[in-house]
Amino acid sequence: MENNLKTKTRIAGIIIQNRKLLLLKGKGYEELWTPGGKLEDGESDEKCLERVS
Repeated sequence: MENNLKTKTRIAGIIIQNRKLLLLKGKGYEELWTPGGKLEDGESDEKCLERVS
């Protein structure tokens, strides 16, 4: 049996400013999550967070 699964890395950050935590809520979702996104090929964790923040 061949494994055709691809791995995708997601980077998330915790942003606290003036004692407030930044959380996001998507349309149609009840849950809250931290800002982040999928890491692109050759991209550093820091650059990914800059791009998606």
